[in-house]
Amino acid sequence: MQMQLMEHLDELRIRLTRSVTVIIVTFFLMMFKAQALINFLKIPLVNALPPGVPALHFTGPMDVMLVGMKVAFMAAVIVTSPFWLREFWKFFEPGLYPAERKYVLPFIWGSVVLFLAGISFCYFVALPFTLTFLITVGIEVGVPIITVTDYIGLLILLFAGFGLVFETPLILVLLSLLDIIDSKSLTSQRRIAVVIILIIAAILTPGPDPVSQFVMAIPLYSLFELSILIIQRLEKNRALKTKTEHTGGGTAAMLFLILSSAALLGINPSVARAAEVDQMPGIKSFWTFGTGLASYNLRTESIHAIKGRSGRISVGHNTSAKNWSLAASMDIVLGPYEPLKTENMRNIDVDFNGTGTTMVGTYKLPGSNDSRTGSPSFLAGISYLDLTGRSLGGGYEKDFVLSPVATTEGADAINQVIDNYKLRTTRLTALVGVAWVENWAKARKSNQPIDLKTSVDGYILSLWTELPIISKYSSEFNLVTATDRVNTTTFNDRGTLTGYTIIFQATALFGS
Repeated sequence: MQMQLMEHLDELRIRLTRSVTVIIVTFFLMMFKAQALINFLKIPLVNALPPGVPALHFTGPMDVMLVGMKVAFMAAVIVTSPFWLREFWKFFEPGLYPAERKYVLPFIWGSVVLFLAGISFCYFVALPFTLTFLITVGIEVGVPIITVTDYIGLLILLFAGFGLVFETPLILVLLSLLDIIDSKSLTSQRRIAVVIILIIAAILTPGPDPVSQFVMAIPLYSLFELSILIIQRLEKNRALKTKTEHTGGGTAAMLFLILSSAALLGINPSVARAAEVDQMPGIKSFWTFGTGLASYNLRTESIHAIKGRSGRISVGHNTSAKNWSLAASMDIVLGPYEPLKTENMRNIDVDFNGTGTTMVGTYKLPGSNDSRTGSPSFLAGISYLDLTGRSLGGGYEKDFVLSPVATTEGADAINQVIDNYKLRTTRLTALVGVAWVENWAKARKSNQPIDLKTSVDGYILSLWTELPIISKYSSEFNLVTATDRVNTTTFNDRGTLTGYTIIFQATALFGS
């Protein structure tokens, strides 16, 4: 009994460690985008303030840095929510019967969709409405001075509150599957539900104003009514089954709480089903983590160019069958440098970083049908990348002219410097390449945690080329000219990019 308890505690430790590790790694990557994230989050405040009023203030030298860390961590939790929510629900899987495991995947995706929907509703609907109301009322008696610390703290609280309350349908459906509640009891207790919803909204909203409370209470009550409709549909489906099926599989009274509690207490469900052999399905799912190196060779019709090597990190999901696989990933790109070079001008170092998404289909060559052995493959797909760069310093050159510059008589040279250089590119590309795929995912033969927990089940080595479908850029820089006096001219440039990118990436497969 003690051995079983330790095994499940070890399973809990592994899944917590894995979730925390993914969040921390993503947090450090998001630190590179902290300033852009803060600028994005303050858009509702800028729109709510009167024209000309500064949006955010800081009162201490460390405020912006600490707020950047908070924003990066919040973004890491949101971005990795599909992973840690999956780990949460997968922890209960060892205590479930085969017929009950079919509920795990819908609960995983349901919790992810509802969590992200709550945060999106908060940012795009609730936050602008609430800020506009509060600032309109407050500006009649004073001047708004909103600090970055207070504003980001408010956002974190609201995002957490809306993300959690939007899980209401999932919780109620789970209680229905456990036969704790039914649609009739929910329908008859609507008045009590309204009171509870108002209390929850009052607790989770940061201020005493009724507007923010009702902004949260209205969608929460809508989700409550949606839960009733879902539960009624589930009850109708169960009523169509026979009595035996209803009491055996449809009740699912031990779906999560009882069976998972038994698992935590060390009771081994596989003892009662010793003859059970649950093989891996024909279609396998993997979480993926990849690192790679990209070589850029991109040019514009103007003076801009992006050349050099760049590191990249990809986190995503892969669905594999016998001869094919489909993968989607979120990509983070760091580098390259030295994007600006002409015959008369030395390189200007630019610090690039960007994010993107990639969708790839892979086809294994005939004769390599065994998915557990290495096999050559072809791959094709599409990729989207948003890459932004800023200069690390100006570049002085002699006799470099972007525009006519008047010179004094007898002057034999024009000295210029390009400063405050910015370049942003958005690219939608088609990719084609080759890959070597190998996985050793073992068949599941029991419900023991050792057979169910996620492990490294294989790897993919990929080499592909990205060719532009739509590739746009915009640039801005100051040209400082020194003749008899110093003149500064701002240039803006837009156009299309041509060229290609070659990428090599190693990807680990984490199956379960």
